[in-house]
Parts: sequence; C-alpha cells; structure tokens
Amino acid sequence: MDKTPPLLMAWWNDMHQFRRTEIIKHLGFLTDIMSNFELTPTLEELGGFTGLGRDLRSKTLIAPRSVHKNKILEQMHIIHPHVESFNNGFVSLEFLYSRYGRKEGFEDYRKQLKNGQHLPTWEKHRQKAFMVAFLGTIVFPMRD
Repeated sequence: MDKTPPLLMAWWNDMHQFRRTEIIKHLGFLTDIMSNFELTPTLEELGGFTGLGRDLRSKTLIAPRSVHKNKILEQMHIIHPHVESFNNGFVSLEFLYSRYGRKEGFEDYRKQLKNGQHLPTWEKHRQKAFMVAFLGTIVFPMRD
C-alpha cells in the first residue's frame, strides 16, 4: 500500500481531538504511519510502534483467526446489515465509514446501530470502528 486510503484519512481528520487521543491510547504510535509514505510496516517497525521490541522475528506470533460476521456486527454494534456488505466474511472500509466515519452516519443509520440513539454512545462506537478499520486496512490488510 502506498498511502492511507482517503476514507480512512477523512475519518481521522473528522474525528474530535478527544477521540483521537483515546485511539492513540490503544494503538500507540501506530497512527503515525498514516502519513503519506510507504505503509507496509516491517515486523521491526511494528515491534517499535507497539513497544514489543524489535526482535519480533524470533518470537512466536499469534495468527489471527476468522471471526463470524455476527460477531463482527455485535462488536461494531450494528443490526440489520445488508448481506452484500460482507465479502467472504470481511466487512469493507466503506461499510464502516458510512456508519461511523461521517457524522451523518449517526442519523442515517440510527435504526441499524445499537447505540440507543444516543450521540455520545455512537461516538464511542465510532472510535472503536475506526480502530478496526485502521488495523484491517493499514496493519493487517487483506491480500488478494
């Protein structure tokens, strides 16, 4: 990947500073790799960003496991999704962005989101959805 997807950058730029700070608490300096430079971090770079050390190649890494779409929806607080939004169990950046990346997502999808139609709750879910989109797009991208 040569640069951060425009939707992800728009989402980050549209987010309130408090939410960015909360995201950085969870992701650390990984968010620094959203700058416009080569975005395929090496294991050594990931180790440095996460504080796990630069010798990740000598450690046994845990492989990600597949997650059922119902679990993804539950974690993202989404009900009544469109089946076409899932591609072999993966949810697209566009799907998450439409619901959480834009402020209009709160109103446009209010009946499809489990937030009690409460904006502060949606904001917390928005923060979590951004982290999932960031990790899935930048750190662990799906390869064709």
